[in-house]
Amino acid sequence: MNEAIACSLLSTIRPSLTLLPDEPEYERAKAAFWSSTQTKSTPAAIFQPRMAADVSIAIIILKKTSCRFAVKSGGHGKWAGESSINGGVLIDLANMKQIKLSQKQSVVALGPGNRWGDVYSALEPLGLTVVGGRASGVGVGGFLLGGGISWYSNLYGWGCDNIEAYEVVLADGSVVTASEDVFPDLYKALRGGTGNFGIVTAFFVKLYPYTGMWGGTKTFKRQYSDQATKGFIDIGSISDSVDPKSFFILSLSTTEDKSWVWGSSLIYCDTNVNLACFNAVETIPTLNNECRVRDQTESVAHLQSYYPNWMQYSIWTMATKVDLITLRICCAIWEEEMDPLLHEVGDLVPVLAIQYITSKVIEGAGRSGGNVTGLAGTQPFVMYNSEPRWAHAHDNQRVISHIKRAFERMSTESRRLGTNHEYRYSNYASEYQDAIVSYGTDSNEFLRKVSNKYDPNGVFQKLRSSGFDFSGPPRKIQELEYGAKL
Repeated sequence: MNEAIACSLLSTIRPSLTLLPDEPEYERAKAAFWSSTQTKSTPAAIFQPRMAADVSIAIIILKKTSCRFAVKSGGHGKWAGESSINGGVLIDLANMKQIKLSQKQSVVALGPGNRWGDVYSALEPLGLTVVGGRASGVGVGGFLLGGGISWYSNLYGWGCDNIEAYEVVLADGSVVTASEDVFPDLYKALRGGTGNFGIVTAFFVKLYPYTGMWGGTKTFKRQYSDQATKGFIDIGSISDSVDPKSFFILSLSTTEDKSWVWGSSLIYCDTNVNLACFNAVETIPTLNNECRVRDQTESVAHLQSYYPNWMQYSIWTMATKVDLITLRICCAIWEEEMDPLLHEVGDLVPVLAIQYITSKVIEGAGRSGGNVTGLAGTQPFVMYNSEPRWAHAHDNQRVISHIKRAFERMSTESRRLGTNHEYRYSNYASEYQDAIVSYGTDSNEFLRKVSNKYDPNGVFQKLRSSGFDFSGPPRKIQELEYGAKL
């Protein structure tokens, strides 16, 4: 078998980096995923490179043997196969954890194996930060390649638009550095194009001053829906045009007694807090209020605690224009579709999170030659992402079918109202959604052109089995409709 030859070659050439089944190190590496669905995948070998040269050797071997592979950064993918694989080789970048500042402390080189909690812990004492993830366990690699929504995005745009250069191993094993000036087409493609062009072994990310942070969560009773939803639109407008240090996420979920509530995550990117940004929800009576001054390292650890890694997850996404009526209809649909499951699915927490994507993000999408999301030149919009969690795998099919129906209904209603937005954020997209095609025709033509140029044999389209590629959704929706085992 091709994978047997590939595993044998990797074991011979890099024995200390190649983990095989039944070895304790292999089992520990296999278990190091966030979603329990990914831990069930069983690769024929796990290869853990320490430098770009190791990745180069692995790619050459995998290409020559036509062996399937997957690439894992932090392992925070939602579905089996997003950064895992059955059979084949898992390239696990967990040991590539360099954090190296430039001499002038304007840029930091981050290895793809870092997680954001570690990055902030290194930078905070220096009074510095980056446009990075909001949960401590999220990996650097996947986050930045898919876009990268940050608490600092209203100030600086998404993470991918704050990268000055990429060190990347291409399909022929060569190691290149892509920037706006050198390999500019590859540089642009990597800004939102996910893992389709090579394996990034270092991200050179812009540094910004860190001046502390204020924030936390507030929870409101369901009866305050009108105030909560209008407040979301009002605060989003303020973050967009008045004070971009503010960031607000509205969520709809349930309490332990299965009562629906509104949750709000408020963040201000400074300790000198302008609380007037959040006046639109300040008068709503709260069930709890956890907002206070806290360091970014504490904030990302706090958010991570809401997403335990032993649960089942299925995250989906969609977008609409900024419109209050559409927002209220989408939230009502979500509640209707989740209601039948609340007392029948163990430990179900049916979270729907809603974010306002501002003009600064749109501006960033066109900066430094632009990214490939297709957002440059468009208008601010609202992003919805479902992130329910539940206890048992035997409930997967039923929960996912309800999520699918909710998003179909939400999309239908937004089209009826003329408020639909085609974009699907890849870091939130499910395995049944096509994130890449949502970037639009021009972006898709550009991505294929870049792929053909740097990967003419289609190594990252044919042999890489993880994440999104150009062939459509990773799993066909018919599998769900006809009851295939999930």
